[in-house]
Amino acid sequence: MAVRQDWVEEALEAAAVPAMVPADLHSRAVERLIGDAFRRRGYVVTGFGGTRPDAVAADIGLLRDGKRFLVQSRHWHKRRVGVPELIALSRLVAAHGAAGGFAITTGSFSDEAWDFAEHTSLILYEGSSLPWLLGL
Repeated sequence: MAVRQDWVEEALEAAAVPAMVPADLHSRAVERLIGDAFRRRGYVVTGFGGTRPDAVAADIGLLRDGKRFLVQSRHWHKRRVGVPELIALSRLVAAHGAAGGFAITTGSFSDEAWDFAEHTSLILYEGSSLPWLLGL
C-alpha cells in the first residue's frame, strides 16, 4: 500500500527537503543516510547496492521480522518519478522474493506512479515525507 502525501506541485519548488539533502551528495552517502533512517525504524540493513545508476538493482537491502525488503533511492534527486521506475522495482522485489520495496525521491511521484503503487507492495517516500523518514 502506497503512502500518499497530498500537496500542490508548486510546493515541490519550495520544499526544504532538497536543501536538507544537497544535490551534490554522493549516492553512497545518500544510501548511508537512508540506511540509518531505516535502522532507526527497526530494520536491519543487509547491504548497499553500489551498482550503476541505470542498472535495475536495489540500492539497499533490509530485513525486518524475518522479511526482506528492497530500497531504491537512485532516483532520489529526480524531479518526477514515474511508473517505469516503479515497474522495475516491483519486478526486482518479485524476483528476489522480497516482502516489499521502498522508492525514495526528494522530488515527487507522478499520479500514475501513485496509482500503480496502490496495487503493489511498494511504499513511496517523496519530498514532503522525507523529513519524517530521515528523522529531520
